[in-house]
Amino acid sequence: MKGKKSTIIAIIFIIIGLIISIFAYFQYGWESFSYNSKYGTIGFKYDKHNYGNNNKILSTESFSLDSFNNLDIDLEYTSVEILPTKDSNPKIEIEYRNKSKVHYSISNNTLSLNDEHYRSSHRNKNPNIIKLFIPENTEITSLECSLYLGELKISGVTCKKSTIETNLGSIHIKDSNFENTEISLDLGEFVATNTILTNTEIENNLGSIEISGQVLGYNEMSVSMGAVNLNLKQDKDDTKIIADTDLGYIDVDGVSFKGISEDNPINPTGSNIIEIETNMGSIDINFK
Repeated sequence: MKGKKSTIIAIIFIIIGLIISIFAYFQYGWESFSYNSKYGTIGFKYDKHNYGNNNKILSTESFSLDSFNNLDIDLEYTSVEILPTKDSNPKIEIEYRNKSKVHYSISNNTLSLNDEHYRSSHRNKNPNIIKLFIPENTEITSLECSLYLGELKISGVTCKKSTIETNLGSIHIKDSNFENTEISLDLGEFVATNTILTNTEIENNLGSIEISGQVLGYNEMSVSMGAVNLNLKQDKDDTKIIADTDLGYIDVDGVSFKGISEDNPINPTGSNIIEIETNMGSIDINFK
């Protein structure tokens, strides 16, 4: 019976992967897209529009910046990496892989980034890449980020409040501490590694949620199609869990549940609350 259950769930995730891959392939010709499930990585690595020249770097820019504590990012066709630096001043590096021009400015302690989308009949679908280096121990007060086509990667950042939206692109956060965060993805995976998330709301339409670290305070996670995998380094007895899925399994430390309702949660008196809901996708929670 258990083997039959695993087979059914594996088939479900294969179907999910095919749907996501076909959509991304035909709509965007993206070089790679994948997300991880209990049964392995699902996706593809191929770009139907890449004839050997599209992915080259057309030009680069690099500038030192004045200090700031707020970020306002609104980009149509650019990926962003936010990284720590030992330098005393922030720095920005831009790799142009298409003709969309990136603009930046600092006003009222806020760094603003936006781009002008270059429209062409030639389907070059390689996003520009912005690398933003922030001095270590800098605390970001507010992060507002909206990406239409591009990925967001964040490393070594402390952020008090953030709102992040992506249309087609994943979000990867590692070695960071985020509070009061709202995250929305249309197509892509959310991955947080060695990260503390406090009071977080994550909504993902197509793609998985994977978190390794701590999830504290009150948290909501919702996925239409994709898995939720949590590997938590926190007190299980102080973590209240509510979980429900329409199609998929629910496991907590290897114990299977049909559903974990609000009326009968795991650890009802826990001060940290995690509520998870998936339409088509499994939920796997493990405490270390």
